[in-house]
Amino acid sequence: HEQGVGKTPIAAMGITTTPALIVCPAAVCQHWERSILDWRPDLDDVRVISYDLLHRRKIRRPRCLIVDECHYVKNPQAIRTRYVKELARTAQQVIFMSGTPVPNRPIEFWPVLDSIGCLDGMSWNNYANRFCAAWYDEWGTLNVSGHSNLDLLRAIVKPYMRRRVKEDVLTELPPKQFRVIPIKAPSALRAERDIPEIKDLDVSSLRPLLYSIPQEALSTIMRLHGEAKVKPASAYIIDLLSSGVEKLVVGAWHRDVIQDITDRIRSAGYVVARYESGASPEKRQGAIDRFQDGDAHVIIGNLKSMGTGITLTAAHHQVLVESNWSPGSY
Repeated sequence: HEQGVGKTPIAAMGITTTPALIVCPAAVCQHWERSILDWRPDLDDVRVISYDLLHRRKIRRPRCLIVDECHYVKNPQAIRTRYVKELARTAQQVIFMSGTPVPNRPIEFWPVLDSIGCLDGMSWNNYANRFCAAWYDEWGTLNVSGHSNLDLLRAIVKPYMRRRVKEDVLTELPPKQFRVIPIKAPSALRAERDIPEIKDLDVSSLRPLLYSIPQEALSTIMRLHGEAKVKPASAYIIDLLSSGVEKLVVGAWHRDVIQDITDRIRSAGYVVARYESGASPEKRQGAIDRFQDGDAHVIIGNLKSMGTGITLTAAHHQVLVESNWSPGSY
């Protein structure tokens, strides 16, 4: 399902047998507990547990297993994946949920597909050869980053997969609109970093330079890029709020960038809820509640942590200040 189409209530209403176990990220455990009370008050044998605690708690085998944000079990060697697969093996009802079931490449889908039994016992190696164009590199390592026979894979998965998109569920919603806001690096920053002002840039001419940048330098480049956008991005956000936008979601990547933007918005007189990945589940849920039903005009946080399992339907606008390498982070 796409994000925001009601995966949680759909799964809750779909529980047909108990005991039921819901495995999910720690950040959304409280949300799941609330949803079960709201949507299935008739059930009294449902347990919610985070991926992190799955192997640390004694768990009674469930008849119904729900795995939320199932891309968390994309690594077949991970402890969480092994535990989920073992629980799925004996459960009568198994539901895997995700807005991004394949974050990057088909090999990441194998643990989910194997757990729900749609591969007829196909091994990881056979799956890699058939659907990932597997090949051995010059060091003798099996490379499974590719893809092959995708039409066949879709045909195999289709009977087991229910996909809902917003235009099917919420027909009254207008289509999404995307807008890129061009900004200039502040003159003081350009002077400090000796950044020239570039006009009529030919992006294709930069490709050889980009491929020559050392990997360890990329994180520094991303951080400087984020710092350069703090002042103009903050001004744009404040302008949106002053023009009548009541609720706004803001995403960034670096902690300093998030903090600086938060301070600037608060200085302008607006209430900001911080969604912090390192905070307790109660504090994170409190930030969501303050934004959804409280006085917060803005909720701001890290792109990755805010992109998983949270509902922010109070907002009609979102500002992404920074980018990330993986499209699955949005």
